[in-house]
Amino acid sequence: MKVYHFLLLLILSVFLFSCSKEEEVNFKNPYQLELSWHGQGYGLATKDHLWTKNVNLNNEIILDIDVDYGPNARSNNQQFDIDITKLSDTTNVRVILTFDCDTATIIHELYGLVRDGIPDHFNIKEEVIVNFYKDKRTLILVEASPICNPEISIFYE
Repeated sequence: MKVYHFLLLLILSVFLFSCSKEEEVNFKNPYQLELSWHGQGYGLATKDHLWTKNVNLNNEIILDIDVDYGPNARSNNQQFDIDITKLSDTTNVRVILTFDCDTATIIHELYGLVRDGIPDHFNIKEEVIVNFYKDKRTLILVEASPICNPEISIFYE
């Protein structure tokens, strides 16, 4: 009976040891890019609504985004793990953002010009310079403004 318990304990120990080794492996990429959009949503607003379509990092990494033009669009708020081995440098990375834009073109009897939630202008490009730091997220905050001219801020968190 003792041999049976010993073998059972040995088998369980090997099993638990092998499982714990797998859990220690960390696959998280320490270089991340986050796109965040701040705007007026789909209400009757005079600020334009932008949809992010593409992010180009130094022409070395291209992130194509599956754009959701619906009322619950999530394509503007995303996180990406960046494979920095594909970038020639992690500082002064030229980022070209490509957007579609909906402007206030519909006349409303109470509110004046309003948006309809459907893009009117396509492939608007804005350029910013960012850095990638290990274990810090690079955040690109895009704020809507009239005339499809977004205001872009860069943060590191």
